[in-house]
Amino acid sequence: MRARCHELGADRDDRLSSRARARRTTLRMRAASGYGATHRESRGPRRRSSNGHQRATYGAAWNEPDEGTRTALLEATFSEYGRYQDPMGIADGRAALVAHIGGFHAGYPGRVIDQASGVDILDGAGVRWAWVMRHGDQIELEGMDFAELAPDGRIHRIAGFFGPFPPLEA
Repeated sequence: MRARCHELGADRDDRLSSRARARRTTLRMRAASGYGATHRESRGPRRRSSNGHQRATYGAAWNEPDEGTRTALLEATFSEYGRYQDPMGIADGRAALVAHIGGFHAGYPGRVIDQASGVDILDGAGVRWAWVMRHGDQIELEGMDFAELAPDGRIHRIAGFFGPFPPLEA
């Protein structure tokens, strides 16, 4: 079969399934990038961090009822033309996020958003952390944010997810 495929000018990859070709391509790309050819070696640099200051400042913006103070907090942590998205809506740009958070305060008075995990950083890909929405001592909602950072280190794009992961479908 190998000789026959070679005679017909078919590349060895043509005999592989599309999934196998994609896996081979991924491994080749990882090997070429210097991370190694095996899955274990190819995970690349990853670090876990509490990255307290920037995340805390962004979180403080969510808990700030005053629009001026909230704007100043987001200027330090969120790109001017960044994008925020969660199940409640989309905010394109920092000013829209300031308004979106104002809507949160109006719709959920007395609630606060607290960080519920350290910040997990995957260099070159983004950061993620868990959070909870509290009303007094009661947790009303859990979620996770995944953010991509701009070159200056501020959040450029963020997706907020509410609740636990959905169950696997059979």
